[in-house]
Amino acid sequence: PGWDYRSSAVITGADFAAARGLLDRVGVANGLVAIPSNGSVEENAARLAEELRRRAREPKKLILVSASSAGPAVALALGGRPGAGEPCQVRAWLNAGGLLQGTPLVERYHTWPVSWFARFFVWLQDWDWEAVESMSPARSRARFARLRLPPHLLTLNYIGIPLSGSVTPLARDNYYALRRQGPNDGLTLITDALAPDGATIAALGRDHYLAEDPELDLTTLALAQTLIVMLESRAPVSCP
Repeated sequence: PGWDYRSSAVITGADFAAARGLLDRVGVANGLVAIPSNGSVEENAARLAEELRRRAREPKKLILVSASSAGPAVALALGGRPGAGEPCQVRAWLNAGGLLQGTPLVERYHTWPVSWFARFFVWLQDWDWEAVESMSPARSRARFARLRLPPHLLTLNYIGIPLSGSVTPLARDNYYALRRQGPNDGLTLITDALAPDGATIAALGRDHYLAEDPELDLTTLALAQTLIVMLESRAPVSCP
């Protein structure tokens, strides 16, 4: 799940509740890895790695789906921790709008007087400032440069690419703040949200808040079916 999913999911859909309910109804087994709601990238990666170790001996293979701030945590757990070994039970990763190389918005919080208001807002929300800093571009790009995803892993990026007239109210202010730096989804630059060596599906007209999709149920089922077909049609890749 994405950032602050325990408190703000009713607004952002960050807990995947709608998608998971739909998958339940069509008989697709699924579950939620309950990472810290406002944890740092490193903390969330450690929690996910622990969950994968717990499931390592289960015969069932897994597809991981991550949203937004969970993207870099998944990347770190799967391919950014030297000596951690390859989680062979994870066969595919759907990266939905992941902040893989951070968000430039964090850099704005470093300059006065924005920094004062930013820290006050983080305190008001009962968030951890260090967790917010873990999504800065400098730290995120350093992690990304070390990323080596397992060769057996099928990676699919699902990225919103909005136009100015289609940005949702949730993303509008940040979208305009980031326009000078390049095409963005209202929270991160489009190119910074892409996992390497993966296929990409562009959600044209959507922004970072993909759960605002008026056809979310159809999109969810289409993505699930696409991933399954891709997995079944690819040549077998061994995992040590």
